[in-house]
Amino acid sequence: EVSQMFDPAELVAPTITATPGGTDWHKKKTVKMTFPMNRDDSAASMKNDYIYQYKVFAIGSDAASVDFKTISEKECEVTTASSACKIETDSLGNKVLTYKFEITDNKNVIAQVSAGTNKKAHAAVIDKVDGIDPEIKGISPYATATEIRLHINGSDNPNGSGIAKYECSIDGKSWHDANGSVCIFSGLEKETQYKMDVRAIDNAGNTKSADATFTTVAVNPVVTFTEKIEGHGKKVTIKYPNLGDAALYEYKVGANGTWIKTTSLTQVTSLITVNNTPVFARVSYNGVYVVSGTINVMVDTTPPTCTWSGPAKAAIRNGTTTTYTLTCKDNFGLFSDKTIAVADVESSNTGAAVASAVSAPTAVTNGFRWTVTVKAGATSHATAQFRLKAGAIADGFSNKNLVTAYSSAVRNDSTGPTVTFGTNGGGWAKSRSTKVTASDTYSGIASVKYQWSTSTSTPTSFGGTIANGGTVTGSGVTGRYYLWIQATDGLGNVTKVRSNPFYFDNTAPTCGTVTKNPSGNTTGNVTVTVKCSDGHSGCAYSSYSATHGANGTYSKTIADKAGNTRSCSYSVSNHINPSLSIKATWRNCGGCQSGVSSSYHQYEYIFTISMSGQKLKSGKVCYSTHCCTYSTSCKTGYGDGKFSSASKWYYYRSTGNATATACGSYSGCKSKSTS
Repeated sequence: EVSQMFDPAELVAPTITATPGGTDWHKKKTVKMTFPMNRDDSAASMKNDYIYQYKVFAIGSDAASVDFKTISEKECEVTTASSACKIETDSLGNKVLTYKFEITDNKNVIAQVSAGTNKKAHAAVIDKVDGIDPEIKGISPYATATEIRLHINGSDNPNGSGIAKYECSIDGKSWHDANGSVCIFSGLEKETQYKMDVRAIDNAGNTKSADATFTTVAVNPVVTFTEKIEGHGKKVTIKYPNLGDAALYEYKVGANGTWIKTTSLTQVTSLITVNNTPVFARVSYNGVYVVSGTINVMVDTTPPTCTWSGPAKAAIRNGTTTTYTLTCKDNFGLFSDKTIAVADVESSNTGAAVASAVSAPTAVTNGFRWTVTVKAGATSHATAQFRLKAGAIADGFSNKNLVTAYSSAVRNDSTGPTVTFGTNGGGWAKSRSTKVTASDTYSGIASVKYQWSTSTSTPTSFGGTIANGGTVTGSGVTGRYYLWIQATDGLGNVTKVRSNPFYFDNTAPTCGTVTKNPSGNTTGNVTVTVKCSDGHSGCAYSSYSATHGANGTYSKTIADKAGNTRSCSYSVSNHINPSLSIKATWRNCGGCQSGVSSSYHQYEYIFTISMSGQKLKSGKVCYSTHCCTYSTSCKTGYGDGKFSSASKWYYYRSTGNATATACGSYSGCKSKSTS
């Protein structure tokens, strides 16, 4: 004996799911209810204390009017794959009882589990289910000689998915979609019987079919005008198809009029005096009504209207053509006379344009259309208009239009555009720009092209293109250039003009003679002058000067009047910085210099002279006031002097000191004593 305590308050509400889900309609759905259980399979003798119930009822009906059905747990213990009821384990490992069933239309479902007086329930609406075929309540035919139309009266059940479409078939052939709820069978044989099949398909895919047999009639009845009373109305004639004595022939005047039977196949109505009155006619044949097109009886006193279309104020090049179209329309589109005799040109300028013969009319809605080809005459820039003359356009009720509509203006044009330059030529410069404007009063400007050239002869090609009124710039060349312009108007007339010459200078000037002042050696500044030479715009200055206080390599920039420059190099080497010094030594030589007085050769005084950048100009060696001058040999009686070279002087004395003084060509004199 096994016992277990549980709290009914712990009951979990059952769940309800339906498959397939989603928003699409389905013919049927499987409903699954999942109930909680209170049992342990390891205790085989233990029984569940829960009661499982459910009810299914139509949407919109009273739930209380339907009783719950009870599911026996015992029946769910032994199951097969197809069993509706099963004991299973949910994702949390708890034992649950599941119950499945199918529905074929929208339903409300309530699942309930009870433990004593404690109950838990869950309700769900299962929709988008439609397993019920739609209905076809009737087929209404409309037959003509070559066409049968079947109007299908179909519907779906109130809670169903709704009609998705209707399909049609004839004599067992392939199905095709209807035009809404109308099946159209055209191209049929007259007075021939056909088997028609129709079917309705709802959005869940349920289908309902129906068929019927119908016969095409011979023709529709035809209503035509036979008489017009000007300003009042018309008479009409109704011609019916002869379908034999079994057919019923009827007509009525006005939408609310009474149908009138006639036994004659040709019935003329009484005079209709009310404007805009519809006339109806029909034939009943084997229960099928064939209704003619409705005629609205109108009073018509308005003639056709005519309008031109074509190039507005067109410019036509001499000898070429353009096409204009005249269209005449009438309210009813009925014409008794649609002949145009000739196209006539009227112009205040002789030779402006010539119109060719008018084409035959072509039909348009409620009217006709004629084309007139206009050829430009020989007179340039003459303006003309033309019209259709001596013709009569009449509608079906004798209302006429004498065709006085004029075309737009035709302007002959064989003259090219005029061209103006903002700046027409110019003196020397590295670049030149000018605004180019072309104008043509008659056909406008199609293109503007340009070409620079050194020649006054017209170029064979124009490589540059600019917008009209744009600017052309030339640069990078040297010499005299002309700007050639080719302007083309809208008709292909061409003007080629050239500007006055523009002078371009993009070549640097040439370095000329270089002179130095002073040209010989100098201890001061040296002024260098560079000459300038230019064969185009000319030098800005004829020469350029610079002053230097030292030897070296220098450059000077020269320029022409267009702004081109060149650097001229030169060197300065005649600037000097002279120096002069004397060194004095002596020795006891005891007659070491031959030719010197023996009385004064005990000592040899040596003066070494150092110079840079200059020559020795003068000098002397003295003992007291007894001197020997440079460049000579002397005997003073107090000593002998000898200048063996410009850099060494010798003076011989027996005793005492000597002084040498040397003077250079630039740096003055220097003195040195042997003491």
